Amino acid sequence: MPPHLFTGGKVEGEQGSAIHVVLVDANTGNVIQTGEQSVARLNVVVLDGDFKDEDWTREHFESLEVKEREGKRPILNGATHVILKEGVGTLGELTFTDNSSWIRSRKFRLGVKAASGLHIREAKTEPFAVKDHRGELYKKHYPPALHDEVWRLDRIAKDGALHKKLLKSNVTTVEDFLRILVKDPQKLRSLLGSGMSNRMWENTVEHAKTCVLGGKLYVYYTEQTQATGVVFNYIYEFQGLIANGHFLSLESLNHDQKILADMLVKTAYENWHKVVEYDGKMLDCLPVAKQGIKSLPEPNMAQDRQMQQKTVQCNQNENCYSPPQPIEYPLVQQPCNQLRDYTSMESTSVSGSYNGGLGDIFTEEIRVRSSEMLETDDMQRFLKTFGISGGLGRTGESCYGFSDQYEGQIDKGYGRERARGSGKAVVGWLKLKAALRWGIFIRKKAAERRPQIVEID
Repeated sequence: MPPHLFTGGKVEGEQGSAIHVVLVDANTGNVIQTGEQSVARLNVVVLDGDFKDEDWTREHFESLEVKEREGKRPILNGATHVILKEGVGTLGELTFTDNSSWIRSRKFRLGVKAASGLHIREAKTEPFAVKDHRGELYKKHYPPALHDEVWRLDRIAKDGALHKKLLKSNVTTVEDFLRILVKDPQKLRSLLGSGMSNRMWENTVEHAKTCVLGGKLYVYYTEQTQATGVVFNYIYEFQGLIANGHFLSLESLNHDQKILADMLVKTAYENWHKVVEYDGKMLDCLPVAKQGIKSLPEPNMAQDRQMQQKTVQCNQNENCYSPPQPIEYPLVQQPCNQLRDYTSMESTSVSGSYNGGLGDIFTEEIRVRSSEMLETDDMQRFLKTFGISGGLGRTGESCYGFSDQYEGQIDKGYGRERARGSGKAVVGWLKLKAALRWGIFIRKKAAERRPQIVEID
């Protein structure tokens, strides 16, 4: 059952689904498809929401039935009977004529019971609230749509103080809310102020994140040739890089490409009027870059110094852009001609890739087991024999610090990071690979030696 129903509205299950009644054998769990009971006539009743018992008698069940208030119509209106066919029945058209706010639990349950004389145990649904149909005008949407007014989100009351603050800042729809959440979450949080607690903020953001995104894409180019640029989705989340006419999805970027992408994303957010909307046709024509592509336009020294100056200003100015906190939206993880399908993918952390063809390092087994294995004392001692310290996750040593979506590292200087090269990191990862495989082998052998319970005839 849905959490809420409204008086005068059709009684339906979650997302408008029909409500079925199935007669099962209490001992086997199988549907009873034959016999007198499989074609029984059942009565639909309203129960108190506090009916939590898992075992009851018929008398106890009937004592918890809710009758109409004095002077009111019967609580349920419509087809209050269900006839089973081969042990299965479906509730017909039913509506509630009264809300559930007047009983102690403030919730109802639906129940079904057979006519007396048949040995069929009664059944009940989960509890749900019934509200007056006037409240339907102000109900929240699950999930919300992009074009929904922003007060459809949890914790934002229509015409309330928070709603008025958002309207004053031209945040009128869920789409507006999500876009400012991606571009500048701190600004949005400050806008709502102390009137919204941290718990309320988390609830609102989580609800907004369930919204189904549109298929539009946006691109910011650095030059008229359109050879280099960054791609954003419908709510302005960074999705990938266009470098030398090739599209690079977010998870395929190497270290230098991530630094370039971070610079371009910041520039795009600061010059959003230069971002153009994509219809998808042009991206379909771009080849997907292969793993070995590594030539990127080098930023000139003037641009490098300018970005360093911006970084200093960022440290002194709280209103300066900071990379948005990752929120679980689909990322582009498919070839270029499938970029418009965002509906079936979940957000993942970015996985770096080296130009030297080290993709085999990041196998599924190593990724799953590495974190827990590195915490053991034996593994730490083993790693030290190779000269690898416990801080393998540091950006400077591993060249793999691009966490979550994209971690701003401009303050370290593009030239200095590039000068470090990947040779030392490659050696470190190869050693780590050997260590991890050794650890997995040892654990498997240990598991084989553990005592096992064997069934003896």
